[in-house]
Amino acid sequence: MISIILNDYKTFSDSVINKIEFYDKKNDSGEWIELSKIHLFSYNWSNDKFENIILTFENIEEFRFIKQRKMSSTVITDALLKYENGEIVFDFFPKQYSGSLLEIDPYSDFLIRCEKIYLEKI
Repeated sequence: MISIILNDYKTFSDSVINKIEFYDKKNDSGEWIELSKIHLFSYNWSNDKFENIILTFENIEEFRFIKQRKMSSTVITDALLKYENGEIVFDFFPKQYSGSLLEIDPYSDFLIRCEKIYLEKI
């Protein structure tokens, strides 16, 4: 799923976060898991148009969201999505270096680490 998301949305440049949901839910085997749904307005490079999408993060290990004064926490310049050390990492505000190099920011204002990710187009 990560490769499909990256192929269509690349680094989520100029995306806007419309809604953030975080909740517990029972999975198919009756266990409680933590989920987050992030509603985004993002550019799809494959279709050459902006779309409303929902990214669902399942079995969350870390969820960090910081809203700072006089600073937008919902407009994404570039995001980083990768599989690292056995988990999916989505850093909405990674460190940015020249040459379009992105790196996970341990102090990011919005970061999710989880086991699974799903994409829904709405």
